[in-house]
Amino acid sequence: MVSEEILKAAKKYIHLLNGDGFKINKAFLYGSYATGKATRSSDIDLMLISSYEIENDLEKKSRAWVLTRQVDSRIEPYIVSFERFANDDVSPVIEMVRREGIEIDFSN
Repeated sequence: MVSEEILKAAKKYIHLLNGDGFKINKAFLYGSYATGKATRSSDIDLMLISSYEIENDLEKKSRAWVLTRQVDSRIEPYIVSFERFANDDVSPVIEMVRREGIEIDFSN
């Protein structure tokens, strides 16, 4: 089970991104926190699905990393477009998230 502290940090970060125009529609926790193998120093791996085409926007990607410092520097954002998440059959990370990721409800 994922701790309330981690979920709270993830939700806060997602709200911060959306306030900055990222248009995050879905979010998944993956990696060690999703598999229950996290330690105190583990990264908080987040796959964020956006309706904004971010893949080629280096400025926006950099901004996402800068914003992690306002919430928790352990956050490792991986932002992809909705289309890529739905259709990519090459990325092992996307495949792992589809299989093992924990969807985060950030509606509140």
